[in-house]
Amino acid sequence: MRALHACVVALALTGPQGALGAQAAVPSAGHDSTIKRLVDVRWTRDSGYAYAVLERPARGAAGLFTMVLKIDDGRYIPPHFHNVDKRVVVLQGTLLMGHGDVIDRNGMQRLTAGDMATVAAGMHHFEGAVGTTIVLLYSIGTLQTTFVPAPGAPAAPEDQ
Repeated sequence: MRALHACVVALALTGPQGALGAQAAVPSAGHDSTIKRLVDVRWTRDSGYAYAVLERPARGAAGLFTMVLKIDDGRYIPPHFHNVDKRVVVLQGTLLMGHGDVIDRNGMQRLTAGDMATVAAGMHHFEGAVGTTIVLLYSIGTLQTTFVPAPGAPAAPEDQ
């Protein structure tokens, strides 16, 4: 929980210009301030992980998209890519990240609570967890995920 608090404080104290005070606060047009607590989040369960979308822009808009992802200990998310750049902040546990079309457990980077990573749109990557791992993901524009077919597997009909 301290890691979550530290991340929230760090994000609140920094902005596009750096440290607090470098830029005057400007109210957001038409938006109220909100607080979301992880204990109140409604998780959607999938195979070995759960996720919850905290905020999303209107369809086709370039607003902030934010979600949390909880990966079970020892689970891996297969190779995939996204339509937009994504930022990942580890809140709890250890996130393993690697790049490519096949999971290579020996070449994965370890990120722990407080660490951040950037993944460029279109970059094929995969993740795993040591311990129950919770990460905050955010992007400009709604984050969409496309899984990479396993080598030798036929492409999905829409990819042909």
